[in-house]
Formats: sequence, C-alpha cells, structure tokens
Amino acid sequence: MGPYRSRVPVLRCRCGKPFRYWLSRRTERMTDQGTTGAVVRRSVAQLLATLAVCALASCSDDESGSSDSRAAASTTDTPAAAPTADPTKVQPPVRPGAAHGLSLAAGTAFVRYYTDLLNYSSETGDTRPMLAESDPGCRRCRLYADFVVRTNARNNGLVGDYRERIGEPKLKLGTTGRLGGSVTVAVGAYSSKATGDSEAVSHRPETFVRQFALSPVAGRWIMYEMKLIRQ
Repeated sequence: MGPYRSRVPVLRCRCGKPFRYWLSRRTERMTDQGTTGAVVRRSVAQLLATLAVCALASCSDDESGSSDSRAAASTTDTPAAAPTADPTKVQPPVRPGAAHGLSLAAGTAFVRYYTDLLNYSSETGDTRPMLAESDPGCRRCRLYADFVVRTNARNNGLVGDYRERIGEPKLKLGTTGRLGGSVTVAVGAYSSKATGDSEAVSHRPETFVRQFALSPVAGRWIMYEMKLIRQ
C-alpha cells in the first residue's frame, strides 16, 4: 500500500493534509535502548539524512538532481501494478532465505520482505508480523500499525490499487553498524474511509521515496526507523 501505505494509505488527517504527508512530516524524539533519559537518535537522523541521500544519488558526483533524472528514476525503478489479493485469504509473508544475515544483499532482500509485510498489514489489519520485524523504538512503524489496524482492506477501509510497489533499494553501511538507504514507492488509484459509515475518499496514483535505517539483531536486519517523502 506503505507507512506514509510508511506505506500508509493517503487518508486525510484532522488538519486536512493526506495522512501519508502528515506522517512523513511528523518530527519525533526517541530513546536509545540501554541508556537513561530522553535522547534524540542522532545516529538515525544522520543515516536517514545522509546515507539515504547518497543512495538516492547512487553516490555519484552529479548531485544536481534534475527533475528529468528524478522522473526517469521513478518511471524505471517502479514495477507495474500487481493484482490485489483477496484480503480474506492472504497469508503472512515469511522471511526469505536471502534476507538472513547481515550483508548488503540481505538488507536489500529484507527491504522487499518488509514491504510485503506492510502490504499484508494494510490488506488484513494484522500488524503483528510487521511489528515483529521492527525495532520497538521505531515510532513510524508503530504509527503505521495503529492506522492500518483501523483502516484496511479486510474491513473495506481500503479499496483499489493501494498496495505498495517498490523499486531497487539503495543501501549503505553506516559507522554505527546500521544500514541506511532509500527506495522508491508507488501506489495506484484507490479509495479509503476511516470508518464503516464514513464517506469514501478517492486517491490518485502517487510516488514516494522511503528513507530507512536497518538495525542488526540476532544476525539479521530489522527495521530501525523509516520516513516517507512525497515526490
């Protein structure tokens, strides 16, 4: 679909902005595990702000970021829409063998697997598999989970081409031992409604960039934090 379908459906929040936009702009303070007191995760901010930017630019010398090149990247990297599965028959995704380990290749496979988990959550409202692969301190992971529990395809809150399709993830190892990177995210046209008796809201196809940081846990990557940016 993507919380911000970070994969999060583009419902409207009370301020009138699309929910994806609101969630992607939300600032946050987080607490590092194993320490006392409130501490801003500066290492994550650096990963999301610098490593992901480097990945988006493919770490090249050309940082001009012309509109033509960005448009070409969105068109090339984003797969065509896939048929939407029956949400009453969808099974939770299983971590593939390629997503085990702490290599860059394993990180790439994990990003694809995590996108499947986000899509599964938006289809069924079952967020347990996605949260099991997320750091407990990942605030946007929790915000996304809280949203799709209430609004999902199974309860008819989402109808249409709401599933996320991603391009090729771009990853780079940071000095903290985490992976930072980004990936293009596209959703098609769909409708959404917050409650069963709400009026349905139509949404046009959109493209985003998700910036993320992955953390090593027990010999495998999990989602440490993520941020969705509208293009």
